[in-house]
Amino acid sequence: MLYDIDEKVIDNMPHQKDYDRWIQNLSRKDYHGVIEAVHEVLDEASNKEIPVYSSRIPGKYWAGTPFYLQKSP
Repeated sequence: MLYDIDEKVIDNMPHQKDYDRWIQNLSRKDYHGVIEAVHEVLDEASNKEIPVYSSRIPGKYWAGTPFYLQKSP
């Protein structure tokens, strides 16, 4: 579950149209790479009992991560 700062459940997806366009242009392999990377961050944080903020995923530098995808020419 995802909660807002007031501990209310977030049950809608902000920027749904942007997400829909993004997902259509992403290969299945790249999508699963992004999901796996997110899970790694969440698992590490859970094991250390530290909060996860959006700035940790993917962090300051995107290059070399599954989040940094370039369009093919």
